[in-house]
Amino acid sequence: MAAGATARDTGMLYKAAAFVGAGVVAAGLGYAFLLYTRKSRGGADDAVDDSPEMQDQEFPEKRVLVLGLDNSGKSSILQVIASHDGHNIPEPTEGFNVMCLQGQDTTLNVWEVGGKQSVRLYWENFVSNTDVLVFVVDSADVGRFPEAKEELHKLLRDDRLKNVPLIVVANKQDLPASRRDSDISQALDLESPSQEREIHVVEAQTMSDPPNDSVTKVKSLMDQLSKKD
Repeated sequence: MAAGATARDTGMLYKAAAFVGAGVVAAGLGYAFLLYTRKSRGGADDAVDDSPEMQDQEFPEKRVLVLGLDNSGKSSILQVIASHDGHNIPEPTEGFNVMCLQGQDTTLNVWEVGGKQSVRLYWENFVSNTDVLVFVVDSADVGRFPEAKEELHKLLRDDRLKNVPLIVVANKQDLPASRRDSDISQALDLESPSQEREIHVVEAQTMSDPPNDSVTKVKSLMDQLSKKD
């Protein structure tokens, strides 16, 4: 396994292989190896610092889990975070993808799992050791809000995610039918007194030039919240 991948993540890679299917796993494992060796450093231009000092420096690793219904835009959000490219729409994630991002003194191992109903059955196999949960919602697809709420609260009832900070990304704000953060919060019942966790709702859009600054805010929150005990 490439440098930077922890033992627990190596275990998860092979655990995913058992649940998602051989074809998806072959692609997912190859993608994971590639991204673990191509770290994107945060900063003004997200350039990678290849200096000997940076290569020798080790950062604490944190695990970020990115979920959401199919077509919510999870892959697009991560593509913009990693490369600032909002023009090329990535293919829907059939299994899982792994991305390694450099935050401020933290390495973020970002796991994105597909949102089709057949893949959602296996979400629970990815939640262990999560430091930050990101849930992406298509803010213009009002008809699927109840489905998104059901899937999110199913996750939040898992004891392994107890008190884990939550970032809800209200994506596709560029669409006319999109709902704002307060509407998303209400639709997903994020203000329930039973939610004993830090919750942030971020409005975002990826199809803009340059990409919406709020996408950068998502990465900053990943980094900031991952440091909390």
